[in-house]
Amino acid sequence: MKILFFNLNGRGGMLHYASQFANTMAKKHTVYVVLPTYSDHTMYSDDLWLLRPKAPKGIIGAIFHTFNISQHLALRKAIKKYNPDVVHILDNHPWYLYYGRKYKDKLFVTQHDPVLHEGDKKGLMRWLTNKVNVKLRKWAKKVFVHGHAVKESITDIPQDKIEVIKHGDYSFFTKYTKQTDMPSGDVLFFGRLLPYKGWEDLFEATRDLEQYKFTFAGEGKVDRARSNVTFINRYITNEETADLFRKHKIVVLPYKDATQSGVIPIAYAFNKPVIVTDVGSLSEYVQELMTGLIIPPNSPVYLKKAIMTIFELEIYQMGDSCLQYMKNYLSWDKITDKVIEAYNG
Repeated sequence: MKILFFNLNGRGGMLHYASQFANTMAKKHTVYVVLPTYSDHTMYSDDLWLLRPKAPKGIIGAIFHTFNISQHLALRKAIKKYNPDVVHILDNHPWYLYYGRKYKDKLFVTQHDPVLHEGDKKGLMRWLTNKVNVKLRKWAKKVFVHGHAVKESITDIPQDKIEVIKHGDYSFFTKYTKQTDMPSGDVLFFGRLLPYKGWEDLFEATRDLEQYKFTFAGEGKVDRARSNVTFINRYITNEETADLFRKHKIVVLPYKDATQSGVIPIAYAFNKPVIVTDVGSLSEYVQELMTGLIIPPNSPVYLKKAIMTIFELEIYQMGDSCLQYMKNYLSWDKITDKVIEAYNG
């Protein structure tokens, strides 16, 4: 089978996800990936072909290249030449209002956030992202999501058009062995420091947990400080990510709103148990008291109790359970086999 993936938001978590998905598919099928020029192409294996349209990071450059007709004609010509059996869009980008419609007779879509989080993207970008999501769902033969709760949140297409697949493992992070100057600690919050991710609730919980060291790592605005808290308020590289997960004992996802999260597969790859709030499909990735704890959202009190509880448990044994869960349920081979069944179905 010949499969064309679109990964136009080729940075950070989407690059991690799309590259692992495509690399696994390329073991058994012919795979092409549309990847912007600014993306790290080394995340992709040599077993596939990359189509690389120019896509500057800056908004002005991006707008200019969006209306570069010659670039679109070249990309269309390449896709026609390769004649894929499947066109699979893995992210959200304004270009898909054209490409999704163009290839809807062979279109499959993965939607990580079919319903946008509260406070994530604003104004025109929020409207446009929502419009792309809705149109892609309408045009696609199948829509893939990463949890049953996420599936149920989609109400504008028939439920039998939606396939639930697991978010694959991120064990590739363990290959990064370079030691960085990342701090060590007990509790790690990893990801953008946005209100819907609940980092402020976790920060509030640190007030009465002075015996533990906390690290908050990710981009966002921060105006707080506490003696047992370290903020790394910027983009975190792959090497630094690996070092942070190695140097901390547990990972906390105190989200107020969520679909799923790539943070859990990273934690499991490093044998780290997690504490998650019961929002979206987060709890579908946690085996209570084995790979972590599940608590209600919006509560620094519950966060405090959960952190104290998890350190009283056999935390290293939980780490072994995390690794086993990853191998049993988050295998990219199993996930891609299920996706191929949907392509053929």
